[in-house]
Amino acid sequence: MTNAEYVLQELERGRTITRRDIYLEIGYFKTPTAVSQLRAEGHNITGKSIKFTNSLGNQGSYHTYVLEQTGQSEHAEQRELF
Repeated sequence: MTNAEYVLQELERGRTITRRDIYLEIGYFKTPTAVSQLRAEGHNITGKSIKFTNSLGNQGSYHTYVLEQTGQSEHAEQRELF
């Protein structure tokens, strides 16, 4: 299994992943490269930047990735049933 295949497998399970998650699980630090490759293959992977302030008062950010299911999107309009 390639690193990109592992990333896709985890996304298909419905996980939201980060570079740190994948590094801790398989020692692969180039998650953005795998995501880019998977997007080029047609997978609908969205990313979101999360900003935070650490305990020393320094600001930082990290990126999360999720595989959007067909017909779903973070910005998708929700319809009422009744």
